[in-house]
Amino acid sequence: MLFRSSNCGSNAIGETIAVTATNGAGDALFTAAAPANVNALTSLRLDNRAPTVPTLVQNPNLRQNGWINASVGLNSLNTGATSNGVMVTGANAGGSANCIALATNDCGVSGIVRNVRIAASAAGLVDEARAATASNAATLPAPSAANTTYCGIWSMQDALGNESALPAAGAACTAPALASNSALGATHMLFGVDVAAPTIAFSGGLASNARLSGATVGAEFQVTVSDTGIVGNSGMLSTSSVRGTVQIRQPVGATTCTVGTVVSGVCTPASVNAAPAFPLVPTTVVGALSTVGYYFYSAFSQDAAGNQSAAVTRVIAYDPAANVPALTGALYNIPLNGGSVTFNANANDNFDLRDIRYTLGYAGGLAGPLAYPATAISTFPTASAGAAGVTGFFNSNVAVPVTITNFVRQVEDINTACGALVPAAFGVSGAYKPNALNGYLRDVANNVPAVNPVVTAIAAASVTTGTSFTALAAALKPWNFFVSNGVTAGCVSPAFAAPTNAAVNISTGAGPAAAVNPLSVTLNADSYGPTATYNAPFARVDFYALIGGNLEQIGSATSYATVDDGSANGRRHRWSITWTPGTTSPVTGTAWVLGAQNLYAVGVNAAGDALVTAVNANITLTNP
Repeated sequence: MLFRSSNCGSNAIGETIAVTATNGAGDALFTAAAPANVNALTSLRLDNRAPTVPTLVQNPNLRQNGWINASVGLNSLNTGATSNGVMVTGANAGGSANCIALATNDCGVSGIVRNVRIAASAAGLVDEARAATASNAATLPAPSAANTTYCGIWSMQDALGNESALPAAGAACTAPALASNSALGATHMLFGVDVAAPTIAFSGGLASNARLSGATVGAEFQVTVSDTGIVGNSGMLSTSSVRGTVQIRQPVGATTCTVGTVVSGVCTPASVNAAPAFPLVPTTVVGALSTVGYYFYSAFSQDAAGNQSAAVTRVIAYDPAANVPALTGALYNIPLNGGSVTFNANANDNFDLRDIRYTLGYAGGLAGPLAYPATAISTFPTASAGAAGVTGFFNSNVAVPVTITNFVRQVEDINTACGALVPAAFGVSGAYKPNALNGYLRDVANNVPAVNPVVTAIAAASVTTGTSFTALAAALKPWNFFVSNGVTAGCVSPAFAAPTNAAVNISTGAGPAAAVNPLSVTLNADSYGPTATYNAPFARVDFYALIGGNLEQIGSATSYATVDDGSANGRRHRWSITWTPGTTSPVTGTAWVLGAQNLYAVGVNAAGDALVTAVNANITLTNP
């Protein structure tokens, strides 16, 4: 047999074997067709050339200082800046069109695998890794104390076992580099392992669901970060420790990717601060912005090994104070009578309306207007839903009605002193109708109309005149009506004694220590009248506290208890509630002002006529 060598530079089919034969007479055999021919593509091939050595990348995909985690592909190719692979080149090119031109390529049998040998390196040399078993499916070693704990040696091996050259014994394993995606000429490098995620938490700056109306957004989104673990602590990624997005959803419908990189129309995370003063990492641009809209922040922390925390989210609303909403005067059907009445108005804003609340004022007889709960117009967006979660804005000709189910058409305030000696002296200071509906509108930045509240005047002729309680028949007319705090009976018939209610302290329960006073008190509204014949004059009794100039309802009673001592005006009807103030009022959520409270009871009959007690100022709110 004759071996003919053909190198890659002249023949792409490799080493071949040509077979010739003669008989004893010297005659050539196989003259018609040789079983093996140097020019035939069926020639046998030999391959004793090792594949090319691989090229490596240190710190793939933004990692730093030789730290890696479980996402790194130890045997994988690196395909770009966001790839987690280590090896850049070294794939087999045998049989390809460039084989002849690139004589350094492996033109052999192919079947290339990517090997790595990994071992702890005590002295920073390659020796321990050289002795380790090669693997084409290497697993991540255990977390390490340092970024120089392990040495890895990478190689290429073909199907016949030819392997690219390993570093010489005693060579120093290449030290870690700080920069990300660093090209490495050597086939070996030191590295450390960190698999624990860092932490991230909000630490000031823009508060959750903040409603801002300054000249610009007044602060940044701020978080603090920290890496965790004693072993495998790579430290925070210095140039990109927090990656996230800030998107602004504007009322015109556009969404701006203020922080982040737009990829295929999607706002993707980018570094929010390239050079923070750890551990505080504020965003770098938000505090100077004046774009009207909802600001959505979403970010995670990242350590040098590529471990990432869970994302934290926050949203705020911003609209300059000059952008005020508008509210029309209310329309209503006349005549206004007891029962249920509806006032209709409309609101507009440049951004998004938040809520509307109303108070109903009277020409007299009450310590202040009656306040009604606010009605939400829009809901503050959920931070986790992001800008895409805002499906619409409420800002154009928005209906903002209020329906008062227990409309009081007439108010009388009793001016008979509790304990008056002459029952016939019962009287009132006057009869008063509602004269104004006051609308309080807010947008999501808490901006209010230029004139606030917006007042709808109610002409007296628009309201049905009620019937005075003083005009009732003698047998049905109240002798007195007052509110007590349940400590004593107050005005007691037949003694006609002066009120004896003692002062009572109750706690809101919001103090730094346990409450030293009760959290509740019983309030009674007592109406006395003729023995045996006196019927309850009210369908219900509402209890009010004066808060910020308005009367806010703190309870209501429709049932009552009756006692009769047989004296001239000894029949008593009593309506009672238990008042537990808590920390805020139940109507507007206003925080209680500590100290003596002004409390009233308002008895209302079925026609919507009301009788108001004198003030009870015996109860003091404390904290604790």
